[in-house]
Amino acid sequence: MSNDHYVPQSFLRAWSFDPGKNRVYRYKRIKERNKVVFEANASIRSSASSQDLYSISDGAEQASFEDTIMARALDDPIAKVVTKFREKSLKELSDEDRDQLGRLILTLEARNPATIEKMNLSEADLDRVIAKATVNASSTARAEATTLLKNMRESTGTWAAGAYASWGYGQDLQALKRKRWTEVCTDGEERPFVTSNYPTLLGATVPYEEEKHISSLAISPTKALLIASALFFHEFKELEVRIKCRYINLLTIAGASEAYTDQPVRDPWIECHLGWAERTERGKQGEYFNSALYE
Repeated sequence: MSNDHYVPQSFLRAWSFDPGKNRVYRYKRIKERNKVVFEANASIRSSASSQDLYSISDGAEQASFEDTIMARALDDPIAKVVTKFREKSLKELSDEDRDQLGRLILTLEARNPATIEKMNLSEADLDRVIAKATVNASSTARAEATTLLKNMRESTGTWAAGAYASWGYGQDLQALKRKRWTEVCTDGEERPFVTSNYPTLLGATVPYEEEKHISSLAISPTKALLIASALFFHEFKELEVRIKCRYINLLTIAGASEAYTDQPVRDPWIECHLGWAERTERGKQGEYFNSALYE
């Protein structure tokens, strides 16, 4: 069994409170009990992780790309840029640094369990694939292909996540680069940025107009990255720092079931709104968002 992290441990350590950088304060929504628990000494090792998330199987053998793709090729290089951005301003980052931050946002979405589950083939999808792939095959070849593909069906989302993390983000990265990038700092605001087990806007169903489409990621308790159109920033820059911070936090926890912070005082606001987009009807999300933003 492999404990695979879909938010890198190195990323979460910015919210750790202990000298060893291994512990965070964790809010965890228990869906079955419809409540949020606050854990005062949660391990980063057991946060934003899932058993055998990156394992793929053909029914006979099983392999994992946790080390080869996610850690070595993705997390390790990006961790250096994230550390750099935490210490320097956005203006001091190179184009390559920005590309790495863009990759981080995109792959945090692609490797999340919720996304992987959505990318798994359904039985109906699989039947169509098999029918198309074996249209001219012999009965023996058709039977072998059917067995192989059915054994792999529950791994198709994982295959897709691995492929995307390796080379499939190009067009999405270019779309991000065409937007305006800015850093948002807390400036001493009493409620700092939190992170979560689904920290990107891309996966959350949140209210926005297409021309104001935004991507966000809290980089540390005091700094966040915001990528959006000029039209959005024209409105966003007029907000108070307190509201800007709350805006980022609402996006960070929208689709999450866990939130992480370095603050020991239990925050009822986080408890109340953790995973709010998953619990709110699409047509009512705009009203919910604005209410939570200004309450």
